[in-house]
Amino acid sequence: SAMYGFGEQAGDHKPLSSAGLAMSWEENGTALTGAYQNFYDNQGRKLNAWIVGTAFQSGGLRMAATASRSDADTGDGTSTVQRVYSLGGTWSATQRTDWTLAYYKVDRQRSQYSSDGYGRLVMFGEYKIAMRTRLYAEFDLTNWNNGYQGVGNQSRARGFALGMQHRF
Repeated sequence: SAMYGFGEQAGDHKPLSSAGLAMSWEENGTALTGAYQNFYDNQGRKLNAWIVGTAFQSGGLRMAATASRSDADTGDGTSTVQRVYSLGGTWSATQRTDWTLAYYKVDRQRSQYSSDGYGRLVMFGEYKIAMRTRLYAEFDLTNWNNGYQGVGNQSRARGFALGMQHRF
């Protein structure tokens, strides 16, 4: 698929315009996807972004991975580049129980700053009580690099959640 969004300023089509391409392919439990898009803000600064991903399903196991990059002109000759990588899998242990383990890595480079980012491990369990109701538990561990989390905050964080979801 392809798209183009016209700018919103009279006499200049570039500010607030966007363009993009996307593709996907799926066969026998394997999927490949990709997309590229660029945007211009109202001052003509550009953001380019792309993502590619793949997934594979065999029986009760689904594996997936993605890689993406965004490159933004932040003005006055400065820019920000961010890369995001993910790898994970979900195992359907029974018809009612799913277990997911995933890892996310974010790397950021900004003009006039040191590179930073974080890595996050997520573990997620889900139990289906009924077709529209699920119980879940989630645990995550995040390691922040080079101050990404902000001055004075710890470089490691843990989270835990329990919940129930009901779809109406």
